[in-house]
Amino acid sequence: MVEVMQASIALVNLPWTVLLALIVLYWIFVILGALDVNLFDVDFDFESDADLDAGADADADVGADQPGGLLRWFFNLMNIGEVPVMVIFSAMILVGWTISMLANYYLNPGLSIIWGAALLIPNIIASLFVAGVITRPLRKIFSTFEKEETHEKILLRAGTVVTSEVTSSFGQLEIETKGAPLLINVRTTEGTVLKKGDKAVVYDEDKDKGIFFVEKFEE
Repeated sequence: MVEVMQASIALVNLPWTVLLALIVLYWIFVILGALDVNLFDVDFDFESDADLDAGADADADVGADQPGGLLRWFFNLMNIGEVPVMVIFSAMILVGWTISMLANYYLNPGLSIIWGAALLIPNIIASLFVAGVITRPLRKIFSTFEKEETHEKILLRAGTVVTSEVTSSFGQLEIETKGAPLLINVRTTEGTVLKKGDKAVVYDEDKDKGIFFVEKFEE
């Protein structure tokens, strides 16, 4: 244990150790409720999100010659936009610290700064790749959380009727957001009809059927 502590504060490993300590501190604050796990997340708007949802198969289809192809490929590899950035970054730092400790122990026993610097770039590349692999299974988990969160945010929101009408058996409502508008299936109570362009507010949801109930919004 003492040897591990001494190695972790050696100059060749120190940057990774400092980052790891900051990550641990960050997650302590998250657990205490002082910080949000999505604190550093940013919405990225590509021409199409289909490739990101396609999973590993999209890696081969998206090329650097397409608009934003290289950046999209990297984001897909790292699961950015699907998994919170700090979860990905934490995985990268933990992997990077582990690789640094092992690589310098076996390949740089003298803890040479030159050898340590030479190992840094391969370490970063390997850490990015491994972090992408180990966080990929989390995409479905966070996708489920996001859908539940989105549904909760829909209630009591106002939107515009985009179909010819909304009745007790038919209709769709468009709700403006900071990103792409949300298009949801909506229904009214029996006998109430809303016309295209009418403003309506969502007041209830049928989760089993995947529909929301609306009434006319009086401004």
